[in-house]
Amino acid sequence: MEDQHDLSDIDNKSSYSTDTENKSSSIDDKSDNQTINFNAQLFEKETTGDQSMFGAFVILINTAIGSGCLMVPYCYRLGIVSALLIAIIIGIITFSTFTMMIEAAFITKKYDFRGLFTHLFNPKFIWVLDLFIFLVQIGSVMIYSNWDGVLVNRTLGLKIKVLNSDKFWNFATTLLLAFPMTIPKSIAKLEIASSVGFLLILILISHSLYWLIKDVKEYGFDPNKELTLFHWDILIFIPALGINTMSYNCIINLFPTLEHLRNCTVKRGITLSGIIITACFFLYATFGI
Repeated sequence: MEDQHDLSDIDNKSSYSTDTENKSSSIDDKSDNQTINFNAQLFEKETTGDQSMFGAFVILINTAIGSGCLMVPYCYRLGIVSALLIAIIIGIITFSTFTMMIEAAFITKKYDFRGLFTHLFNPKFIWVLDLFIFLVQIGSVMIYSNWDGVLVNRTLGLKIKVLNSDKFWNFATTLLLAFPMTIPKSIAKLEIASSVGFLLILILISHSLYWLIKDVKEYGFDPNKELTLFHWDILIFIPALGINTMSYNCIINLFPTLEHLRNCTVKRGITLSGIIITACFFLYATFGI
């Protein structure tokens, strides 16, 4: 009798295990076969929704437009067509990444890099993602601080010993400009600062166009006959990949911005991504050419 009870217990456990596996597999099948409703809300919970599409665009464009504008002309030493092809290819890859992340967030209900990473991979490898983000942020801060400090020092042209140092202005601009941007907890307050930055971007574009038109009128577009369509140089090609990648580096701020986007459907999130990618491409191409 005891043996029969033991066998029945084993059968019950095995049937329970089988039922559990079937249920889990059916859940996995449902998630795998889940279709995306592009008109559905991206976020499962109610979000702030205090930003228009333009407000979200302003914040993301401020992240994307920066020191890369000053470095992108270097890429065009490969030739105009070569540089544009690199920018287009990286832009397509970036837009595909944006789209896949938004769709993955909609299905998994994970709305940040860490959430998506731990959902796909073992959580013990999260340090890899943290290291990547840390290196990207440190590199960005170093580039921005260096350019800000050098440009401020050259613009002011002070002769005082400390105030004519690039290192001093690197530190000062980081302390007075970059650090305060980390203080506001409200994205709406950050949008005000971003609006000022967007205005400065327009001034930068106007400044560049003015001197472009002026120099073309006086000297011609290519006075030294150095313009090429295609040129290959591995020493230029490798840095060009990194510089063009910086053109679309607003991906880290994507989900925090989308949380505040009014009526944030999957379609509106992807549309915003497409607008940002397109705007960045034309802006960087304009500065480069």
